[in-house]
Amino acid sequence: MEVTVGQLNNAEGLLTETTLSNEALFTASLVILLREGLEALLVVLALITVLVRTKRHDALKYVHFGWLSALLAGFATWALAQSMISISGASREVMEGIAAMLAALMLFYVGIWMHSKTNAEHWQAYIQKHINTQLEAGTLWGLAVLSFIAVYREVFETVLFYQSLLTQASTTQYSFVIGGLLFGIAVLSIIAWGMFKYSVKLPIARFFSTTTYLLLALSFILMGKAVSALQEAAVIGISPLPITVEVDWIGVGSTWEGIMAQLTILVLFIAYMDRSRRKQIMI
Repeated sequence: MEVTVGQLNNAEGLLTETTLSNEALFTASLVILLREGLEALLVVLALITVLVRTKRHDALKYVHFGWLSALLAGFATWALAQSMISISGASREVMEGIAAMLAALMLFYVGIWMHSKTNAEHWQAYIQKHINTQLEAGTLWGLAVLSFIAVYREVFETVLFYQSLLTQASTTQYSFVIGGLLFGIAVLSIIAWGMFKYSVKLPIARFFSTTTYLLLALSFILMGKAVSALQEAAVIGISPLPITVEVDWIGVGSTWEGIMAQLTILVLFIAYMDRSRRKQIMI
């Protein structure tokens, strides 16, 4: 009997014991924030830089309102889910998938808009004459919505990852998780400062061109992740490719649905580029 009790106690200790070391917790915490935060950072930074370069500093408050609201909404959603409702894995995937798809479509639109300004023959004159009318209240709130969606999706997913990470840590190890989080914030801040400083110095035509491809790359990635999330929630069917191709960091998976969705982004952009080139030749 004593042997049995002893074995049960040992089993309980093994089940409750954390499976991660201090170093692993710190590294995981850092990687989670960098991985999830970088995408949101790139979107928000691109929007801010566009407004700064076009001398619309008054519109920055809309972008800031968007990402700050997303931070508050992300934590509020998680707190609500913890205390009042139960969000299943499928429901989370649907939320993430829809948010990612909306962000992908909006990024594609903004990217095309910016490229049209890059190819304009008198782009500087266009900016001086039309930027104020283009960025009216409706468009400005659109920037706020894009900023919100891009950040909210990442915040919500990040909180879920951290909650899972904390279940693998004892209370005495929380400081390592927090340390990784704070270090990740510092790294993201340095990246943001460097990218902003460099982009501001670029000639505006080159800046628009560079930002166009950045936004379209993010659109491509988010579209793949959106399809993958909706497939996991059984909203979209799964048709496997004959070969296994998994490149998670660019959202590429081994399904026809994901590949076709991402190819659609590429084909539409190539078609737009060809049309724009033909128009330039005719002029």
